[in-house]
Amino acid sequence: MPALGAGRAPQLRASSAEHLALLLTAVRGTPLKHLSMSPAEELRAHRQGGALLAVLHAAGDLSGPRRAEAERALQAAADGADKHLWHAGDLVTSAEHKLVRDLAEQLRELPPLPLAFIHGDA
Repeated sequence: MPALGAGRAPQLRASSAEHLALLLTAVRGTPLKHLSMSPAEELRAHRQGGALLAVLHAAGDLSGPRRAEAERALQAAADGADKHLWHAGDLVTSAEHKLVRDLAEQLRELPPLPLAFIHGDA
């Protein structure tokens, strides 16, 4: 799988700090979810995407109202754990249920931390 680089990465066309938005050019190719890849290729693709997103996230300032929004998102993630467990049904063992619930509780109790936004479909 070719790495993003010169000629393969989207180009920034505009941005708005007020709206927390970027306008990028389209990138040719096929979305990852539509490709047939080996587990090793998929892992490599996700790691590369994660590294690129980490650079983007590190560039942002998360303070004031944006920090409060991020803190609410953490609480919502913790509060949503049971819903996800319900949807998983029998695919998750009782030990895994306990692990998820314990981690959700730890998430609720975290001290103030550096925060960054995440998104579902990059």
